[in-house]
Amino acid sequence: MLKKMMLLGAIALSLYACGDDGSDFAQRPQDDEEESSSSVDKSKSSSSSREDKSSSSAKSSSSAQSSSSVKSSSSGQCPEFVAGTVSSTPRDTNWIPENVDAGSVYDSVAHTLTDLRDGQVYRTVTMGRQVWMAENLNYAYLRPTASMDSTSICPCNIPDSCARYGRYYTMRATMDWYSVFGKAKSGYDYFDYDTRFPTGFVRGTCPKGWHVPTIGEFGRLADFVGQEAGRLLSKETLNATDDFGFTLHTSGRITKPRKPIIEDDYTVYSWLAYDYGYAWSIQDGNVGKALISKGMNSYDAEQFFTLRCLMDPVVADTIEPVDASTVVKDSMTDSRDGQVYPTVKIGTLNWMAKNLNYAYGADADSLSFCYENDADYCEKYGRLYMWAAAMDSAALFGDEGKGCGNGVVCEADGSKKVRGICPEGWHLPSIEEWRTFDFALGHDLAATKDTSWKDSYSNDKDGTDAYSFSALPAGQKSGTSFSGEKSYSLWWTAEEDGIYSANAWYIESHHLKLTTTVKSKRAYSVRCIED
Repeated sequence: MLKKMMLLGAIALSLYACGDDGSDFAQRPQDDEEESSSSVDKSKSSSSSREDKSSSSAKSSSSAQSSSSVKSSSSGQCPEFVAGTVSSTPRDTNWIPENVDAGSVYDSVAHTLTDLRDGQVYRTVTMGRQVWMAENLNYAYLRPTASMDSTSICPCNIPDSCARYGRYYTMRATMDWYSVFGKAKSGYDYFDYDTRFPTGFVRGTCPKGWHVPTIGEFGRLADFVGQEAGRLLSKETLNATDDFGFTLHTSGRITKPRKPIIEDDYTVYSWLAYDYGYAWSIQDGNVGKALISKGMNSYDAEQFFTLRCLMDPVVADTIEPVDASTVVKDSMTDSRDGQVYPTVKIGTLNWMAKNLNYAYGADADSLSFCYENDADYCEKYGRLYMWAAAMDSAALFGDEGKGCGNGVVCEADGSKKVRGICPEGWHLPSIEEWRTFDFALGHDLAATKDTSWKDSYSNDKDGTDAYSFSALPAGQKSGTSFSGEKSYSLWWTAEEDGIYSANAWYIESHHLKLTTTVKSKRAYSVRCIED
C-alpha cells in the first residue's frame, strides 16, 4: 500500500464541535480553552477462556479487500456500493440487541479486550496509567433515525471495510443517546439542557467497563507520547513510528450517509465524550483547535467519526450515598494567618466547609484575588486562585506542586497528595476525591449548595445545604475580568490536563461536573481536604 504523505510535528488537542448555541461562560466554561487530560489507573484485570480470535487477525484477513475499498472510497468513488447499511431490512426504531447486557473481558497478559456483545476481540495498549483499545470500535449500533436506517455505518456500506477502520458513528450513537446500554440517557442531546453536560464517565456504545474518552484523557495520551503524532500513527503513514502499537489510521470521516465515502483520509477524527459534539483529530501530524460548523443540528444527522474506547479507571461508583444526619461538623484554624474555617466530615472525607481565603502572591503566575478586587467578597467567598497558586508552584509549603504552572507538565495526576496552598495537614482534592464527594451526596446538586443559593430556573434546585458543605456561587476571574458571581462556582483539583490545562470541579444551577480549563487565564476557588 502506498504510504500517505504526512508532516509529523507536535500533537495537541484539536476540538471539532458540531455547532454553537451561543451559550455564555456560565453554561460553557471550557469554550476557549486548550484542554488536556488525566486518568486514574486500573490495574485489576481478568483473563478470558474464550477462543482468542484476535481482532487484529480478523482485520489482517480482510486487509486486502478492505484496503482497496477504503482507498477507492477515499478518492470519492465506491467500487462497490450497497444500499442501506449492512442490511436491507428496515430498522426498528426501538432496536435493542438481544445481548444488550453482555459484558466484556480484558486480558492484561494477552493485551486484548473481548466484547461479549458480539464476540469481537480488540488489541489493547497501556499508555502510562491509561488502557486504550488499540483498534477502533466495530460494534454495529443500529438504531435508526428519520432519515437513516442506522446511526453507525461502514464505508461504502461494505461490512469488510469496517474491519480496517472500525465503524463510523454519529455523536448520538457514540454517546448511546437512545439508552440501549443504560437505564437513562447517557448524557447527550442537543435539545435537552440537562443532559448536555455529562458527569463522570460516559460508556456510550463502548463495551461494558470502557468509556468514550474525555478531552482531558486524550490530552494525557498526547502528553505521554511527548506531543509527537508519529508515535501514535500507523506505520503506513510516512515517517510514523507507531512506537506503542496504538496504530491510529488516518481514517477520515463520512458526511454523506446515503453514500458513505470516506473524506479527508489524511486526517484522524475520533469522538470525545463532551457536550456540543466534540472530537479530536490529527491532521498533517499537527493538531490545532477549530470548530467544524455552526450547524450543530445537521451534523448530528450527517457527521460520522470513528471511536476509540478507554478502560474505566477506578472511581467511586460503588460508594453508597451518605446519610446527611451522620455528617460530623467541626472547625480548624489555619496557623499561617489565624483564620478559622468550619469543617464537615462526609463519609470518609473531612472537608473545609468554606472556601480558602489565604493570600498567596509568590510571582506573576501564582496570584490570588478577591472577586472584583473587593475585600468584602473575599470575606464572603474566599479568594480566587490561579492553578499555579493552588498547587503552590513556588514551593512555599512543600515540594509536591513545585514548578506546576502554565507551559509545563509536572506529573500532577492524582497519584500523590498535593498540599498546595492548603493549611498544614490538609491537601488539594484529587479528581477521585471530588467524585467520592459527588457519589456520597447521591449526586444531589441542591445538597451541595448553601441555602442562600437560589436557582434562577427552578426552585427545586435551590440550595438545601443538607450536608453543610455550604457551596456559594463565587464566580471566577478570567484574564483581567471577573464573572459568574451569584451564578456558578469552580474549585481546583490537584490534577493537570497537560501543558496548558488543569482540572476543576464546576457547579452552577443545573450541573455538578468535572471540567478542564487553561492554567494561565483562570482563577478559581479552593476547598481543602484533611490528610
